[in-house]
Amino acid sequence: MTTTVPNFVRGAVPLMVAGFLYFKGTLGSVAYAGMAVGVATFALSFWGLYGIEETYGKELDYTESA
Repeated sequence: MTTTVPNFVRGAVPLMVAGFLYFKGTLGSVAYAGMAVGVATFALSFWGLYGIEETYGKELDYTESA
């Protein structure tokens, strides 16, 4: 996980920059474009967090069966 998260960030940055440039042209303001990208980013992150299963109190000592 330590090496995967930075790669996800590197992959998401071009999409965020493209969205920022699109919203900058559409909304006409750098501040509004930044807010739009920020809201979209937070919405996607909360949606992703909503789908994660809670592991508190769960046995995490798994053994795979062949």
